[in-house]
Amino acid sequence: MSITWVEKTKRRYLLELIRKLAVKTPEIIPVPEELHGFGTVVHDADKCIACGSCTRMCEDEAITLEGTFDLKSLEKLPKDTNAKNRALLAEFIAKLKRKEPENPVPVPEGLLGIGTIGLKLSRCIACKECVRICEYEALSFKEEWNLKDIFAEIQEES
Repeated sequence: MSITWVEKTKRRYLLELIRKLAVKTPEIIPVPEELHGFGTVVHDADKCIACGSCTRMCEDEAITLEGTFDLKSLEKLPKDTNAKNRALLAEFIAKLKRKEPENPVPVPEGLLGIGTIGLKLSRCIACKECVRICEYEALSFKEEWNLKDIFAEIQEES
């Protein structure tokens, strides 16, 4: 499902209008069932193997495979995770480290299975194709909108 430039512009305008008009911005608001194109994709890092299928499916670049290996977050993965390669690599590196890494480590471009999934909620058109394509059920969809996070993203982009 491809979204046109005009639809993207309308969406950005609507977000800006809500931000300016809202006296009190609720953090989470439910999306009416009949209103298509709004909702929140949720990523479960414990189930994700960073294969990149969802990123290739997302034409609006709302989901990206960031080229970073975050040892701190990967050390917290449970033993029964789908992300076995990343968890084992993190465990191996943890045994070798001299000190805690300050920042995520860059991953060479094109190296799948190690990176980190990034979500841009302000770009998501709620087509749910990423949820459909994920074999590991690492993505799910909520019929709600997190305005606080969306507005924070918009501020960062400006």
